[in-house]
Amino acid sequence: MLLTSILVGFVILMVFSTSEASASWKFHSFIYFTERQAIWGLIGTFSMLIVMNIPYQMYQKWSRLIFVLILIILGLVIVFGTKINGHRSWFGVGSFGIQPTEFAKLGLIIYLAALINIAATIVIVVEEQTFCSFLELVFPCFQ
Repeated sequence: MLLTSILVGFVILMVFSTSEASASWKFHSFIYFTERQAIWGLIGTFSMLIVMNIPYQMYQKWSRLIFVLILIILGLVIVFGTKINGHRSWFGVGSFGIQPTEFAKLGLIIYLAALINIAATIVIVVEEQTFCSFLELVFPCFQ
């Protein structure tokens, strides 16, 4: 938690140092971008505290549903998404926009982690037999 706080603080400092002039010129507030970054930093930290206290077994249990929902959302963005800079990859509501691919990354990580966990369980069960079969293939004298 300490490292996360240090990293968020460092990012806010960097945003302030790089955007002070342009924020002052465009928005008449030299901390415009810094405020926005700080708000999203707080939202992200709060979300992290909630998500990290959910047992990982719950993610594994719901991984297939999460994956299917992500595929549906990515399909919907192609049909109903807002076109920005020539790409239809955002859902826009007023001045607020959200990019579903960010959630797709997390959903894919959860799904693949559950898949790897299942595969690892199968490998552990047959590990000894697989190793013996491999040795028989490579060194026929072990038969």
